[in-house]
Amino acid sequence: MLCNSPAFRVLESFDVYEPMFPSPTWWIKAFVQAGCTSLKKLSVFNASLSVFQIDKELLLKFIKTQHVDFTLSFSMSDDVEWDSETEQLLKNLFEEHFERFNETLDFLKKKVVNVYFDKIENEHLNRSYVLRAD
Repeated sequence: MLCNSPAFRVLESFDVYEPMFPSPTWWIKAFVQAGCTSLKKLSVFNASLSVFQIDKELLLKFIKTQHVDFTLSFSMSDDVEWDSETEQLLKNLFEEHFERFNETLDFLKKKVVNVYFDKIENEHLNRSYVLRAD
């Protein structure tokens, strides 16, 4: 019912805090089903690795339909380790339709995904991806 509300379809910013029900994946599906195209920012805090097990075509559809300078941010839980498994999950999800951030890219009017690993052992490691032009 909430997702069918006119207000839901015009949201500009939305935050999800894990562990939470419904999950970030559920919210992304709900935004797609409701036809929400107004988001400028979706932030997921304390995220687990399971957040990257979303269907990549669903995620792509969601991101493509959002505001021209939309940002999706994942702040990872301190329990998440940066290792080859984590890196592979990110590659599988983003490599086909996104390019890794590079200092020469201009983020203006780009759709961006940021992943933050704030754990001290990760030296505040960040990964940023920009949606490739079709």
